[in-house]
Amino acid sequence: MSTDLPRLRAALDRRGGLSRGRVRRIGPAFLLVLTVLLPLAILPALTSHDDPLDRLALAGARGPACVRLVILPDVSGSMADYAAVRAEALGQVIAWAPGNLRPDDEVAVIRWDDRAELVMKPTPVDDLARVPDRAGRPLGGSGSDVGQALKVLAQLAPTVCHTSLIAITDTIVEPLDSSTTDQLLRDAGVGGIDVILPLRTDVSQEWMATFPSTRMHVAAPDDPTMTARSVGEAVAAATGQSLERRER
Repeated sequence: MSTDLPRLRAALDRRGGLSRGRVRRIGPAFLLVLTVLLPLAILPALTSHDDPLDRLALAGARGPACVRLVILPDVSGSMADYAAVRAEALGQVIAWAPGNLRPDDEVAVIRWDDRAELVMKPTPVDDLARVPDRAGRPLGGSGSDVGQALKVLAQLAPTVCHTSLIAITDTIVEPLDSSTTDQLLRDAGVGGIDVILPLRTDVSQEWMATFPSTRMHVAAPDDPTMTARSVGEAVAAATGQSLERRER
C-alpha cells in the first residue's frame, strides 16, 4: 500500500498538526519546564546518596518473617587500616536499627581473618545497646578465610527468622570449597548475602565463584558515614524494602 506523503503533510499542516509556528512556540516553553522541573525531580535521589544513615529510613511493605542480620567485618591485613572506621559505622547502624527494624529482628556480628570470633551474639533489636569495641579490630591472623566466619555462623542458635549476611570486605579471600560453603549456608538458613566493597575495588574471582548471588554495595573505606549508609542499603535489601530520606 502506497501513501501520498506530500498531500498528507499538507493536510496536517492546514489542521495545525505540524505547524512550524506551534513547534517554535512550544519548543522554548517545553525547554523551560524541563529546566525547572528536571533538577527538582533528580535532586532528592542525588541528595539521599549523601545523607547520613540517621536521616534515612526503611520504606515500603515487608513480609511477616523476622530477619537475622549477621554483619561480618573483615579484619584481615588488607582491611586492618580501617578498624576505627568500621567500629564507628557499626555504631551508627546499631543506633539506627531500633527505629527501622522490628522488635523481633536480630543483629549479630562476627569478625574474621583466618580465624573468626562471635563479637555480638544474635540480639533482638529492642535489646541492642552498642557493638563491642573489638568488632573491627584485627584478630592477629595472617590470612583471609571467610569460611571460618561461616563455621561460627553455623553454630549460632537456631532461629525462625530469615538470615542475611552483610560482609564488610574487599573480597580478597582464600579459595573455598563451594560444596562445603553451600552446606554451611544452608545449615545457617542464609537467604541473602550483601557485600560492602571499598570504592574502586574489583570483586575477587574467588568470592564470586563461592557467592555468585552476592548483592554489591560500595563505600569509601575511610568514610564511616558512607559505610554505615551502605550497610543500611544492605539491610533494606534483606527486608525487601527501600532506603529513603526520613520525613521531618
